[in-house]
Amino acid sequence: MKNIIDIGCGSGFKLIKYFSRYDIKGLDIEPTLSYLRKKYPHNKWLNAIKTDMSLLESQMVICSDVIEHVLDPKELLIKIKSVNKFQKLVISATVRDLVYSGSQNGPPKKPTYIREWSYSEFNEFISSYFKIEKHFISNREQRTQTIICSPL
Repeated sequence: MKNIIDIGCGSGFKLIKYFSRYDIKGLDIEPTLSYLRKKYPHNKWLNAIKTDMSLLESQMVICSDVIEHVLDPKELLIKIKSVNKFQKLVISATVRDLVYSGSQNGPPKKPTYIREWSYSEFNEFISSYFKIEKHFISNREQRTQTIICSPL
């Protein structure tokens, strides 16, 4: 892997700490985008909404805890699939089953979330777009599930 794209990179911490030896591109929205460009001016920071993903090239895409915030998660996955030379996706989301005791099918309690995913729903949804290689609880305390996958 030479190129890594992080969609919804936030502070850029994980890109800078773990992947600085690679050609990294972080995608986010304002005001985070301006912050990143000022703090790390030598890195590539792109607007997550305005960037045409099909014009980017990367072997690996990271999309950590973003899918809960988007209106159309199908559109997000289609955009990821359009990245040139794409080989691996690491995608994570909150595990609804671990957040609530009992059944919770109503709107998410977090105001920034559009949708929360149970473990099985997330697996089924992602597997309709990608070949799942591994699905696991990556951080039980933070109630996070992670899927590592590749193109179908």
